[in-house]
Amino acid sequence: MNRLFFCGAHPNSYSSVHHFHAISGDTITLNDIFIDLNKITELAENQFFTDNKLKKGNKFYLDAGYESFGNGFFLSKNYAFDKSGIVFIYNRYEVGPYTLPPFDVKISFEQLKPFLKPNNVLGI
Repeated sequence: MNRLFFCGAHPNSYSSVHHFHAISGDTITLNDIFIDLNKITELAENQFFTDNKLKKGNKFYLDAGYESFGNGFFLSKNYAFDKSGIVFIYNRYEVGPYTLPPFDVKISFEQLKPFLKPNNVLGI
């Protein structure tokens, strides 16, 4: 069950994405698609640093306000696929204070290709 708290000094909202197999109805996870989630995390972290023009390292996360990344980068549980790749969606408050906007980290299928499981549910 998802719960929202609408009270406070400013509005808040979030995105929640879920993936289900069209035939079986089973939940699809990143483990169903990728061979090595550590490599996917590394790709996403590198893209995050590039997109935000940050230096790599936990100290730089904290200096930039991304408090939840202080113990290391993590993949968002909210992700979506489009024609060109995967987008990890980080909601407001997920990694830092309200002053930091929600953000996405996008990785192309070209980058993901070496880490896709054969015969994965995406059919790629």
